[in-house]
Order: sequence, then C-alpha cells, then structure tokens
Amino acid sequence: APRTFLMRRIVSDVHATRPREPFAVPDGAADAALEELERIWAAATARVRVLPGSDAEVRLARRRDTTVEGDELTLHHADTNLLADELAGYGAEVVVLHPPLLAELVRERLERIRDAHADVEGAA
Repeated sequence: APRTFLMRRIVSDVHATRPREPFAVPDGAADAALEELERIWAAATARVRVLPGSDAEVRLARRRDTTVEGDELTLHHADTNLLADELAGYGAEVVVLHPPLLAELVRERLERIRDAHADVEGAA
C-alpha cells in the first residue's frame, strides 16, 4: 500500500531487510501524496501563546496559514512530533494551549533538555 514518510523523521541509516521487486509508481502518485499532506496540514492545528517581541512570536507568526490573535497563535502542522521539536526550541517563549498531547510532547522534550544539563553529583 502507498506510504508517505517525512524524511526528517528518519534518524538512522536505512537498510533493506529483504530483496524488493521493482515498484512502479502510479501516475499521479506524487500529486496525490501532496494533496494528502495539504489535507493533514489544513486539519491539524495547535494553539500557542507566545512572549510578545520574542523570536518565537516573530518566527511562528510568519509560518504559513498562521492566525494571530494578540499573543495567541493558531499554527498548522503535518506532524505533531516535529512541531513539538520546533516549539521546545523556543523554551519559555512559547506555551502550548491546545492540544494537550502537543503540550505533553513539548514538556517531555524540555524535561529531557533540563535533565541532560542538570548538575551530576560529584561532577566538575
């Protein structure tokens, strides 16, 4: 069956697990895949609050299809995990208001960053 993979999500070397028969790509497959990604993009939104005047405000407000209402932004995305990565990079400049899953994913990333930089007992 056809599959769509976001290349950014592949983080290791790719290895064939068994010989594959040549695969003929049906006419229009690329257009269909792009249409599906556009459908996902249009349907998947997140609501965040940004620190006024921050890098997060400037950059996120310029994302495609973003709506701005004061310090709250509605963002479109195609992948919740990728958006969580991006939002975590802004640190305290962003608070996720909705959906709860995205807020949890961002929190987990920030906690991993905190833990990776925590003082280790006995470390110099």
